[in-house]
Amino acid sequence: MSSRSVLAWRHGLPVLVQGVGSVLAFAAAVIVARRFGIEAQGRFGLLKGWSDAVSVVLMFGLPQALLHLSYHGNVPLARLHGFARAYGGRLLLVALPIAAVASFSPWPWLGWAVLAAPGLVLHGLLRSIVLRASGALAYAWVTAGPAALLFGAVLVLALAGVEAFGAALVASAVASALLALAIVRRAGIDSDRSMVPLGVSGLNRQAFVQNACAAAQTALLLSLVAALDTSSAAVGETSVALLFAQVFAITASFVAPVLYDRLARLGDPVAERCAVRRSMRALALLLPVLALLAGLAVPLVLPHVFLAGQAPTTSACQIMAVAGVLMLANRLGATILQARGEFAELTRQAVVRLVFVLLLTTTLVATLHADAAFAAGAALLASEALVSGRLWWLLRRHAPPVQIWP
Repeated sequence: MSSRSVLAWRHGLPVLVQGVGSVLAFAAAVIVARRFGIEAQGRFGLLKGWSDAVSVVLMFGLPQALLHLSYHGNVPLARLHGFARAYGGRLLLVALPIAAVASFSPWPWLGWAVLAAPGLVLHGLLRSIVLRASGALAYAWVTAGPAALLFGAVLVLALAGVEAFGAALVASAVASALLALAIVRRAGIDSDRSMVPLGVSGLNRQAFVQNACAAAQTALLLSLVAALDTSSAAVGETSVALLFAQVFAITASFVAPVLYDRLARLGDPVAERCAVRRSMRALALLLPVLALLAGLAVPLVLPHVFLAGQAPTTSACQIMAVAGVLMLANRLGATILQARGEFAELTRQAVVRLVFVLLLTTTLVATLHADAAFAAGAALLASEALVSGRLWWLLRRHAPPVQIWP
C-alpha cells in the first residue's frame, strides 16, 4: 500500500467511524417513529434536544478550554483528567435533587435530561483529553459512543414495546462516560486532582455561548412549534425533518475537533495558510455536490424509512438536508477561525443565527401559517446561508483567493 493510501486510510477511518455514529443517531429516531408513532417521536426529539442543550450549558465551554490548555498551555493531561472527574462528580450531586423536582413538573422529560447531563458532560470533557492523548481514531470511537449506545437502548425499548426514552437516555449517558474513562485509563493518564486548571474563564466563556446557542437551537425550535400548537403531530414532523439536517451537523461536530487538532499541531503560519487553502478548495468542490445529492436522496429515502403519515412533506426534508450541508461547511469553517483564536466573531455568529432562526420560524408559522417543518427548514437554510457568506469572506481575508480548478 502506497504512503498516500496509508495516509488517506489513517485520516479516513476516524471520519468513517464517526459517520457510523451519525447514522445510528438517525436510525434511533427512525425506530422511535416507526415503533411508537410520530407523536412519540416528538416527545423523543424534545427529550434528546433538551438533554443536549442542558449538558452543553453545564459544560460551560470547558472541552474547548481543555484542548486549548493541553495544546497551548502545556497543562499536564493528568491534571485535566482530574479536573474533568471532579467537575462531573460535583454535577452529579447537583443534578440528583434537581431531576427529582423536575420529574413532578409539567415537563417530566426535563428531569431525565438533567439526570443524563453529568454523564454527557464527563464524556464531553474526557473525549477532549482522548483526542490529545490517543489520537483521532480513539477520539472517533469515544465520540460515536453516545449515539451507538442510545441506538442500542432504543432498539431494546422497541423490541419490548416500552416507551421509556428517559431511562434509555440516562443509561446511554452513563455508559458513554464509563467508556471514555476506560479509554483515558488505557492511555495511561493518571487523575491528578491536586490543582484546578487555571486561565480558562475567558476562553470557555466564548465557547460556552457558541455551544449553548447551537445546542439550544433544536430544543427551542421544537418547543416553539409546540407553543404555536399548529397540530398534534407538528412537533414530531418537525423533529423528523430536523434529522435530515442533524445528520450533517453531527458529522461536522465529529470532524471539527480532528480538524482543530491538525491545525493546532502545525504551529507554522505558512503551513496553516496552506491547510486553509486546501480546506476551502475542498469545500468549494464538495458543497454543490453534497447539496445536490442531499436534495435528490430525500425522496428516495423518505418512503422507505418512515411509515405513511409519520413524516413531514418531502420538500421540508429536502430543505432541511440542504441546510444540513451548509451546517457542515460552516462548522468546519468556524473551526478554522477557532484555531486562529477568533472567538468573539464566532460568538456573534452563534447568537445571530439562533435569534434569526427562531424569529423567522415564528413569522412563517404564526403570520403566514406555513407548515411548521417547512418553516423551520427555511429558517435554518436562510440562517446558514448568511453565516456561510460571512465565513467565506473571513477565510478569504486571511488566505489568497482559491482557484477551484487547477
